[in-house]
Formats: sequence, C-alpha cells, structure tokens
Amino acid sequence: MPSIAVDRLAIHNGSASPPFLLPKRWTNRCLTVYLTAMAVELVERFMQVARRLLPPGSRVVTGTSGGPDSQVLLDLLCMARQELSLEIWACGIDHGLRAEAGEELDLARALAQSHGIPFERIRISVEKQGNLLANARRGRYRALSEFLLRVGADRIAVAHTATDQVESILLNITRGCSLRGAGGIPWQRGHIVRPLLGVSRTDILTHAQDRHLAFASDPSNRDPKRARTKLRSQVLDVLRQLNPQFEESFGRFAALARRDDLFLNELATEELRCRKGPLGSINMAGLSEKPAPVVSRLLRQWLESKGLKASPKALGKLESALCQPGFAVSTGGTQIISERGYLWTGTYAGYHHKLNVPGEVRVQALDLLIAAKVVTTDGPLTAPDVGPLFQQDTSVAFDMDRLHLGIEVRSKRAGDQIRPYGLKGHTKVGDLFTDLKIPKSLRAVWPLVTCGEDVLWVTGLRRGDSAPITKDTRRVLTLHVLGEIPWRTC
Repeated sequence: MPSIAVDRLAIHNGSASPPFLLPKRWTNRCLTVYLTAMAVELVERFMQVARRLLPPGSRVVTGTSGGPDSQVLLDLLCMARQELSLEIWACGIDHGLRAEAGEELDLARALAQSHGIPFERIRISVEKQGNLLANARRGRYRALSEFLLRVGADRIAVAHTATDQVESILLNITRGCSLRGAGGIPWQRGHIVRPLLGVSRTDILTHAQDRHLAFASDPSNRDPKRARTKLRSQVLDVLRQLNPQFEESFGRFAALARRDDLFLNELATEELRCRKGPLGSINMAGLSEKPAPVVSRLLRQWLESKGLKASPKALGKLESALCQPGFAVSTGGTQIISERGYLWTGTYAGYHHKLNVPGEVRVQALDLLIAAKVVTTDGPLTAPDVGPLFQQDTSVAFDMDRLHLGIEVRSKRAGDQIRPYGLKGHTKVGDLFTDLKIPKSLRAVWPLVTCGEDVLWVTGLRRGDSAPITKDTRRVLTLHVLGEIPWRTC
C-alpha cells in the first residue's frame, strides 16, 4: 500500500482499492493510521456522541483499566482531541484485589503515553465486607472524582458499552424492576459520561484489532458464578441469533423507558412540592386517588430526601397503607407514621437557645423565627394600647420588669407545665398538645419560650399567666413568631 500523508488517517477496506482518507480533524498527532471501513463507521458514531457529551474545551478524566473497552475509549478520545479541544487525563485504579492488575494498568499507561496523555495510577483499599464488586465500584468512582477535583477536570469518561447496557437491563428485569431499572445505564449522570454506550462489545474488539491496541482480559469476567458471565455465555448468543442488532434494539428500549420515567418523575416532583408540610412531612389528602406511577415516585423521592432507602418492599407497604388511617410502616429501622392526614418520619433532637432582648432565635426544625423586643411606655397602658401587642397565635406581650431570669427558646422536656393565661391551675404541656391534636412528630420540636423553669409561651398555642400587662407596666416585652406556622397547616 502506498505511503499516506502523515497528517491524514488512511483507511484500508481490505480490497486492492486505494485507501480512503479521513479528515485531518480526526487526529491530533502526526500519525499514519489504517482502519477498516467498519472501524471508520465506529469513529463517526463516536464523534457524534462525543460532540453531545463533551462540549468543546472539556477537561476529561478517562477511567482506564487496560481492558479492551477502556483502551478503545482512550484511543477514540485522543482521536477526537483536536476537533473538540479536549484536555485528557488517563487514570487507572488498582483495587488491590488481583496481582495482575498492575501489569494490566501498564498497558493503559503505554497507550496514554503513545498519545501524549498524562497517566495517573491510583491504588485504593476496597472494603471486603458485603458486596465486593459494589464496594470496588464505589471506591473506583470516589477515586476518579477526587482525581477530577485535583486536576481541575469537569468530566469523567467511563467505558460502559451497549453490551453492558443489555446485561444491566436483563439483570434488572430478572430481579424485578420499574421503568427506572428498565432504563439501564444512563449516558450521563452528573459529571460522569459514557461515550461508548451505543457501541457493541464486538465493535470494540474490532476497533482494538484494527488499531493494534494491546489490552488485557480480566479473568473475573469468565467466572461462571457471576450472573453477567452466565448472560454472556448462555443468553446473549441467543439474542444475537434472534436479532443481530439486539444491542441497538435494547438501547432504543432503554431510551424510551428513561424518557417515560423522567416524565413521571417530573409529575411526582411537582406533586410532592405542593404537598410538603412541616418537618418535611407530606400531606396525604387525596394522594391515594392519584395515578399509581406518580404516587410511587412521589413516595420514593420523599424517602430519598430523608436519607432513607426506597426499597420496593418499603414502597409497596406505603402504597398499600395510604388508605388506612393512623398506620405505621418501618423501613431501614425508621418509623413512617400517618397522623393528622400527614406522613411523618424520623426522630428529631431537642434544642435550647438563649433569646437576647432585643434579639431573635431561629427554630431550624420548623423554619420559624421568634423575635423579641421591648416597648417602653410613659404612662399607664389602656386596653387599646395592649390589644395590638397581644395578637392571636403570632404575638404575645409580657411585663418585662417581672421577668428576672434569662429567656430561652427550647423544645419540650419531660414534666413541663404551663399555667394558661386567664385559667386556674397548671396544665402539662404534653396534655395541651394532646387536647389540641398536635401531631406527635411536631411535639418533639415545638418551641417553648421559657424564663427559668416557667413556660411563658407554648408558641402559637397558649400564653402562660406570668408577667401580665397591667396599668403599672412600663416596659413591654413582645414576642413575635415569623414563618410558616405548622399548626395552621395540620
């Protein structure tokens, strides 16, 4: 074959005809490269995806292992480097699980060096307890993310293929999944991109052969005990016989599943936003009448926002219980309670804050602000004077000169009592909550304003009879609560 100009790529299609010439933009180094027509088609497809996932000027860390998928990904990224103005780092993670991993990463380093790409080898320690593969995956992504921050990159490219996509979807369906699982592996999640997700493993190996890329085979991929190995040896060949383009068909299926799941999630997000109550509770009014796909996603989003695992079992329990009054469901050791038409979850720590006068205290759990100020009078107060200072629910007033101890805003404690203003005797604060049907989850964080052991105000519910305003009052302490008042929404 005749020599080809060094600033172009030469394609050999296996015949005696002259080689095709690839555009100069496909290479960023002075190379003479021979590719089959099939490999050229792969490069074209890769470039279309890369233009979508990698904006011009992207700074990309590519995860490398020395296996065929990651070797081909690194090679293709380097071919796209000039057109997309990419800055690329290759990062190989040694999990410390196999002795041969170091030699495999040597192959990745050699390929990176041949392209003039910096290579970083990182060894991590993988937790042996539990699912070893899942632990290794978490550790790998954590190390890649830390390296991304260290070099100032904005993308991590990993080498999942269309065949990996098929395997993931089949495994998800086998375990039982919703549209979320049927959507398989996403093309992009945050800063992680998967440019090879539309490329079959067969095409990967063809490109590696055409480009004479050295790669290693992970022996764990041939372990007959692994579910993916069984799929590869027993199922994928049957699918290929039924449809030689089965990877492409599964890719379309996954895209449709993700599209529909995204739409339903958006409906659920809006529904959840409209139903948010105090302490992150949700209003259940009419929820059981909403479409089941929206309800299940709403509940999953709510549980995940609480840091709880939204397992199918937990979601099934919740959905089944929605029509039952006063139910309790446990998930991950956390009780989810239905009370007063709301779903509540979690336990909430007590608190106490000094309230300076003048000053204010924020009750974080309820996102309320309690403000205090002093109004000084020149003469006796009359009823018209006192009225504006003592509004229903949101404001109370006290004779400041009768309060001799520091004022605090705190949560309820065992044994707390209040002498309600205008009534005789004491009432337990807990009994007051019960009489007023305050949800139990709210009682633990309901703000009390106290002076020493004296409860001045169960905020928004009852004023105590301490330090009443009289004709002799000269300094009036006013307390005002600002924010979304939970007892008005329950």
